[in-house]
Amino acid sequence: MSKTHYEKLLSLVRKNYPELDNSKIIIELKEMEKYSMFAKRISKGNYKILIDPKKCSIGDDGLKGKLAHELAHFKRFETWNFIRFFFDNLLYRFVIYRRWTERFTDKIAIKKGFAKELIINRKISFDRLSKEKSKLFKEMKKIYMSPGEIKDYSNNFIINKIYKD
Repeated sequence: MSKTHYEKLLSLVRKNYPELDNSKIIIELKEMEKYSMFAKRISKGNYKILIDPKKCSIGDDGLKGKLAHELAHFKRFETWNFIRFFFDNLLYRFVIYRRWTERFTDKIAIKKGFAKELIINRKISFDRLSKEKSKLFKEMKKIYMSPGEIKDYSNNFIINKIYKD
């Protein structure tokens, strides 16, 4: 898949993140050992999404789910100063904090309307990694929301939103 295709998908997903309208987000294709996609803050309002094309053959809906998740990280970063960002990077090394961060980020993406795409992404990613029986699969299951958890959270979010209105 070409960089242009990823950029088109990013622009579609980005429409649901108006708070990032003034941010510069670039895509870089790069082979990575551990991740298929990775959100990186360059400076305040300047971000990069690293994508390993070999690990991202999950279809456009799955990619939208991944991109929505990465943009949710950027949404969080928008209000942070350097000190907050520094401490987040230190704490992210601990599994319990990483789990909280990734699940919180998933919830932002769900609230932005990407539950279906996240479910597709996770099903494909979990299926692929479970077949490989890798250590990464055990880590992913521990840290990220499962397709079932995404569905449950999304349904509860929609129900709560209806009853509030």
